[in-house]
Amino acid sequence: MLKAWLVIGLIACGGSKSKPDTLAAPTPIDASAVRPVLVLGAATLVADQDGRHSELRIDAEGSLFADANKVATVTSSGQVRLLDGTVILEIAADGKVSIPNESGAPIEIREDGTVLENGQSSVEIAADGKIGGGLVASLGGVSARASGAPDTRRALMLAWIALLLIADRQAK
Repeated sequence: MLKAWLVIGLIACGGSKSKPDTLAAPTPIDASAVRPVLVLGAATLVADQDGRHSELRIDAEGSLFADANKVATVTSSGQVRLLDGTVILEIAADGKVSIPNESGAPIEIREDGTVLENGQSSVEIAADGKIGGGLVASLGGVSARASGAPDTRRALMLAWIALLLIADRQAK
């Protein structure tokens, strides 16, 4: 019976026993269309302020954890999705960040993890992982450090912005 269904399926899909005279040329794939926007890998951002310790972590599959609680997923295509699947943040291949259905000050994240707001650097990650810049300095007394491969820093900074967005929405 199963064999009959397979034969019927092949016939319905245009299958036959005869071989085609020529093979169709393969359709070229646009490499830019399949190139990941983000490199995912184990990366961590640790921040300490006024005796409070916080940790943001991304695993190799893109799961985003805040202090050991999974809160979202980061995809290699550049999206941050909440646990219910809602996309809350996106990054384009050129590093420009957008919040779906909202407009705001232009934010860009470079591949090295530098965050630009209105074209000006606001967060930077030094070679040793120390996080600094104007935004961090404005928080007063914050010590922050990133760990993980340098090519994961863009994803890590996108995750940090996503957590700030989540916290802002929960406060409202």
